[in-house]
Amino acid sequence: MKSLCSRETFSTEFGSFEEEAIRVFTITYPFLTITDTHVYFNFDLSIIFSEQIELFSVDSSLVSDIFIINKIFSDESITPEVIMIITDLIENAFQSDVEPIHEEGYFWLTFTELRNWYGEEQFDDRMNLLYPKDYDAFKEYFLE
Repeated sequence: MKSLCSRETFSTEFGSFEEEAIRVFTITYPFLTITDTHVYFNFDLSIIFSEQIELFSVDSSLVSDIFIINKIFSDESITPEVIMIITDLIENAFQSDVEPIHEEGYFWLTFTELRNWYGEEQFDDRMNLLYPKDYDAFKEYFLE
């Protein structure tokens, strides 16, 4: 996976909110892995894709190219500063036409973005393990 930021940047950005941020991003809404040197996205592909793969096996038109990572940005119990800082980090990381934070409070990515951030080979390997019957057709559908 690609790094969201360095561990040093994470510590500097969150400052006194760092402990809460670590708890929120690794336990409450586990989508980051924090090492001594870097902070990486940690996408749980089985959670993100289980419903979408099931819908795809019924009818591909039922699946959109919006995959919800989590609904962290709608959780009002998280300190607003923590939300603002992670919002800035995510938006700076993606720097694309797509805004990965939806106004309704969820963090989402397209299939291609997820695959890119996860690492294409690792993503394909993991998805083939999770969905051996459906992944090839699913992948082809989104890469067309």
